[in-house]
Amino acid sequence: MLKYLALLCCFITYTAIAGCHPESDSCAPVSQWQFSIAVGGGVHTNPLNGGDNIPLVLVPSVSYYSEKLFFDNGLLGYSLVENERWVFSAITQLNQEKAYFTRWHPKNIFVVSMNNAFHGASKEAIDINQVEDRDWALDAGGQLNWFIDQHTDVMAKLLWDVSNVYQGYTGELSVNHRVTVPFIEHSQLSFGLGAQVNSRKLVNYYYGVEQQDSLFTQVTFQGKTSINPVFHVKFTKAISTQWRLSFYWKRKLLDANTANSPLINTSQIDTVFLGMEYAF
Repeated sequence: MLKYLALLCCFITYTAIAGCHPESDSCAPVSQWQFSIAVGGGVHTNPLNGGDNIPLVLVPSVSYYSEKLFFDNGLLGYSLVENERWVFSAITQLNQEKAYFTRWHPKNIFVVSMNNAFHGASKEAIDINQVEDRDWALDAGGQLNWFIDQHTDVMAKLLWDVSNVYQGYTGELSVNHRVTVPFIEHSQLSFGLGAQVNSRKLVNYYYGVEQQDSLFTQVTFQGKTSINPVFHVKFTKAISTQWRLSFYWKRKLLDANTANSPLINTSQIDTVFLGMEYAF
């Protein structure tokens, strides 16, 4: 269950907090809790051997923004410096890599596998049940948002493991752009391009394999710093003041320093969702 909740937080945080220009209508009201739930169909794929894909059927969203403090679907932050174009915040959140290793079996939900990327034929596959469990980690650091205009923003964040689990860092850089679709009323199309960086210690802790890590194989793997390209597309159309149609697709491409791990069976991770969202 923790795995499902963590990946939901990862999914909805990425879609909700990608960027908000101070003059944009999409900004959250100050000092108000915001609740919404999306109902539809989708999946978040799991790249690990023996890992379960996560069905996306009900996707809740909870956020709160005051003048400085904010909470957005698992991400807690405090704005330290801001002006019309820049916001620098201190943030903290659970590291998402652990979620792939926690088994949860949803019943009565059919999920079509989307893991059709290149599979390395030269490496021996190791199931996640054959290795020692990985621990949850708490990350903390800084996030910088640069609002170029009402349609384009840049986001950069860098976080360190403050729980001393993997003793490394993770970061992200992305450029996001939003446009209206001229022939579809009350609609918005947004897309983003960026990259995630995971330190050698992070990759090695979650995806490395030591001889003492597994009793079933003599295969070992040492992780290295990885830069994983990421892109996403999101389309929304307002149906009423509370209902809107939403489509979202995100793909992360794992570089060889992670994808060559015997624990990994695919070099890409997909998140796809289509449904209706209701704002309370």
